[in-house]
Amino acid sequence: MQKTPSEVMWKPSHEDAKILISDSPGIGSTEDDQQEEGTSKQTSKQSLGDVSRGMDTEDLADDSLPQSTDVGGREPMEEKLLEIQAQIEAVEMHLTREHMKRVLGEVYLHTWITENTSIPTRGVCDFLMSDEGYDDRTARVLIGHILKKMNKQTFPEHCSLCKEILPFTDRKQAVCSNGHIWLRCFLTYQSCQSLVYRRCLLHDSIARHPTPEDPEWIKRLLQGPCTFCDSPVF
Repeated sequence: MQKTPSEVMWKPSHEDAKILISDSPGIGSTEDDQQEEGTSKQTSKQSLGDVSRGMDTEDLADDSLPQSTDVGGREPMEEKLLEIQAQIEAVEMHLTREHMKRVLGEVYLHTWITENTSIPTRGVCDFLMSDEGYDDRTARVLIGHILKKMNKQTFPEHCSLCKEILPFTDRKQAVCSNGHIWLRCFLTYQSCQSLVYRRCLLHDSIARHPTPEDPEWIKRLLQGPCTFCDSPVF
């Protein structure tokens, strides 16, 4: 029988198992991937920064555009408002003239002689005739008859504070030479020289209260509605 040798004839060599880390394909690829990820992150950050800068510039441009359009659109709006206001004033003036004709008709029918009716008749006549563009034959004939009946009498109103004459230059208010301002009644065009008066709730017009001294035809005029909106006066 053969004897077992005391030394092993074959030994594994450790040289083949040694692998350089640099030669390992897996580790090298991870480093390259990390480098690629770093560069991709940097490029993505740069692209995001460029996009954000572009959005900021677009926002600034968009913010600047409405300012120019607002300035351009504000002028037509103001022109439209002025045009509407002018139309409203023209309608109010037309309604005022028609009601003045009615008041003058009542004055003519109920005055047989030259007398003071407490209504500024001469002022209303002069106000209607002052506008050269107002060509109403009925109003001119009526005013001619009234002036003949008044026989050159004016019967002006006087301020209750300073006794100065209240000229009829405005259909809404009367101002004396001392600066005292009194609102006019839109139903009779008399100056409301008291602290108590009535008001139209819609148009905010002023009407005075009837007094015991007023004749019946003036009281009937004071019972009428608003000449502009036809609403009751309280």
